[in-house]
Amino acid sequence: MSWTVADVMTKDPVTVGSATTFKACVNLMRIHEMSAIPVVDRDCRIVGIVSESDLLAKEARPQPGKAKAMRAAELMTTDLVTTTAGATLAGAASLMFQHHVKVLPVVDDRLRLVGVVSRAQVLKMFLRSDESIRKEVVRSLADAPALELGGSEFEVKDGVVNVYGMAETHRAAELIVPRVMAVPGVVGIRYHPALPSEPAVAEMSHGGRHG
Repeated sequence: MSWTVADVMTKDPVTVGSATTFKACVNLMRIHEMSAIPVVDRDCRIVGIVSESDLLAKEARPQPGKAKAMRAAELMTTDLVTTTAGATLAGAASLMFQHHVKVLPVVDDRLRLVGVVSRAQVLKMFLRSDESIRKEVVRSLADAPALELGGSEFEVKDGVVNVYGMAETHRAAELIVPRVMAVPGVVGIRYHPALPSEPAVAEMSHGGRHG
């Protein structure tokens, strides 16, 4: 099963109101080691986010509006990129990459803030042990008799799933790849027609979407 944002996000994150001062925002971000802090209204609905870039913009004074900003309402970015607790980590990573953000506010269907997720938290899925990944890969394929795995063996090294006893074929790619690549932490798949105990191992590789 794919990991979701809820599995790694910070729940009940530190927030500020629109009237919070510039200095208070800086202090809170320093104390809590945050690169961005959400701005919410009285109903906990997110109205903006103050990032390190917003604070630096004021100090660098490239924009007259930011230079005169004194409170969160004047500092914050209102063109928000958000995610939901049920979103996949791969989806969150894609949003961060596309929009060049380090933190994503996590909201419910009423735009109430329920958490925040950072780049470091999203990348946690790649810190899983190889054995943990291998066990989940085996589980993900166990209920699929149509795959005809037979005597195939699986080994994981540095996030790469090695499938022994199977050559890379269109059918293998069509049936195996979607299941294996959905396992958090997998970065690619390699097929080996021979089993590990056999002397010659012909290797063919399939690059992963995470790599």
